[in-house]
Amino acid sequence: MAIVGKVAEWNDLKGYGFITVENQAIRIFFHITDVSGRAQRPRINERVQFSLAKDSSGGLRAVKVERPIVFNFSMAIVIWFSTIMVSSVWLFDYPVIMLLYYLMASAVTYSLYGYDKTAEATGGWRIPETLLHVISVMGGWPGAILAQSILQHKSRVPVFMFIFWLTLLINFLLFCWTLTPQGELELQVFIQKAIAFSHFY
Repeated sequence: MAIVGKVAEWNDLKGYGFITVENQAIRIFFHITDVSGRAQRPRINERVQFSLAKDSSGGLRAVKVERPIVFNFSMAIVIWFSTIMVSSVWLFDYPVIMLLYYLMASAVTYSLYGYDKTAEATGGWRIPETLLHVISVMGGWPGAILAQSILQHKSRVPVFMFIFWLTLLINFLLFCWTLTPQGELELQVFIQKAIAFSHFY
């Protein structure tokens, strides 16, 4: 069973720190190798969940240290939109391929956020923010929200987030348009051309 605590001390140079649990005086040692998602270094006062194990000397040690998924307004939007998509496919014969498209676009977007987070920590080549926004407006924004919530990447950059919410709004308006008779027709034409193009190559 996972225990919830808070990072009380962190030595970034040596890669270890201590976690405290509410109403407990003991401080529990943990190492960076026991942290999931190591691209983002632990921060003091950050909430984490972990399991307990014994080290070689018999002392307690925190393992499987993870950042809990935060259920917030953004995550609620993803669930809400997913419900709308599935309902549209089920009730209004919305193309199933579009549901698969959103899943694929979201997976790609999440992967790019993860890569960029790692590059930020290691000094590697960064993913341009413009590319992240373009993929979001093309339907990858659910994956972006998951990455922002789970990886805690880009979620604290005001300008980036402002543009991101605009891309989400634009994509959602496009989705609503495809539910109209004209939009449905244009979407079917686009899907047929995309399938023909894929067969050509």
